[in-house]
Amino acid sequence: MILKKPNVYQDFNQEKAIGDLSKAIQYKTISYQDVSLYDFEAFEGLHQFLEDAFPHFHRLAQKTVVNRGSLLYHLKGNDPTLKPVLFMAHLDVVSIVEGTEKDWVHDPFSGFVDDTYVWGRGALDTKCMVIGELSAIEYLLSHGFKPKRDIYFCYGHDEETQGIAGQWAISRILKRKNIALEYVLDEGCGFVSAKQYGADMTINPVGVFEKGYLDVKITAHSTGGHSSNPGKGTSLAMVCKAIAAIESHPFDAYLPEPLKQTFLILKDYITEEPLKTYVSDLNRYEKELIKYCYQDEKLNPFVHTTIATTMLSGASKSANVLPQTVTATVNLRTSEKDSIPSIIKRFSSLTENVEITYEGGLEPSLCSDVTTPAFQWIQKTVSDFVEGALVVPVLLCGGTDARYYDDLTTSSFRFCPFVYDEKLSATVHATNERMEKEGFIYGIKMLIDLIEQSC
Repeated sequence: MILKKPNVYQDFNQEKAIGDLSKAIQYKTISYQDVSLYDFEAFEGLHQFLEDAFPHFHRLAQKTVVNRGSLLYHLKGNDPTLKPVLFMAHLDVVSIVEGTEKDWVHDPFSGFVDDTYVWGRGALDTKCMVIGELSAIEYLLSHGFKPKRDIYFCYGHDEETQGIAGQWAISRILKRKNIALEYVLDEGCGFVSAKQYGADMTINPVGVFEKGYLDVKITAHSTGGHSSNPGKGTSLAMVCKAIAAIESHPFDAYLPEPLKQTFLILKDYITEEPLKTYVSDLNRYEKELIKYCYQDEKLNPFVHTTIATTMLSGASKSANVLPQTVTATVNLRTSEKDSIPSIIKRFSSLTENVEITYEGGLEPSLCSDVTTPAFQWIQKTVSDFVEGALVVPVLLCGGTDARYYDDLTTSSFRFCPFVYDEKLSATVHATNERMEKEGFIYGIKMLIDLIEQSC
């Protein structure tokens, strides 16, 4: 991978951008399921820092604080006939796993800067996007840029806990104003190898579809007592039997449209057989391709609803005591073929002597249209800046807040412009999260280019 424009925007203040990312990391904006645990003063401190760091932008944009932690900015354009664009990311970060603090090279909230990296929680996920997007628009505005279309910049405070008080609330504000968006840009994956798709090359995978999310609880009750008299079976055994029944009946595999798009773009670069043959004619070899993907460890999650039993509560703490109420949690990442009601009905029919319940859940997102100008703008930016990297639409098994804008646009793209060693991706939500300084700056320059092109 060759960076084609290392010297573009030469007057961009690189040291300030790196320092801004470092300072943003120092605010402990951790999100929790329990809202009472939030330190909203940390979020408010970060809000004020952003206002101080990007004065041109804050002078021109209308700012709205949503549910105390999230930010909605509106920058007016010159042509009201053009649809607005929305750039987004999230201010919140996940906590540090208790007991791992000593494993960090630098304090996770120090924002330590060395010759190569900016260290700390949020360096990759996703304070880099917040600082990157605002640095890009600040640079343009300070150089006299006047956007043609309105631009929204939206930063949530609870993405890591499903984003309801943040981006969902922001999206409903825009919905009530009947705003239709040209495109939405949210966090993505960065530049990675395409080996999992059978191609030996670097790609920038742009997420165009997200699987759904569902936690199902399986609960059984028994009277308890001494283990010498277990009766007809314990509640724990009932739950285990139900789990075995559910996991022994996996969901049917199919070829999702976004995965089909991935293979169509990559087919001329795929060298591995039999995959090369299968993608050469998707209509002819669709069944063979589905089977191949299902049997491949990395591709398997893309082609069906996945089942993962993750939690168990209520089991006895003593070997000679019978459990009473036992509950297991099964996490599913759902395909558009399997609705939440159909999953609950399926599990109920497969099990007996247990209760099947769920709370909330998210259906899959819509699949974004890659024939729109928005996707082409992203492609052009990447091709202009990085030689040998292909922009490829992909299916995401994880979730982002972009799904909340599905009824405002047909073009929601999860894109990361930053250039860093793919191995660093393993530090997201883990120990020693860090961003490469050079790749961070280069990514900001790509964002400048993308905003100039599309706005």
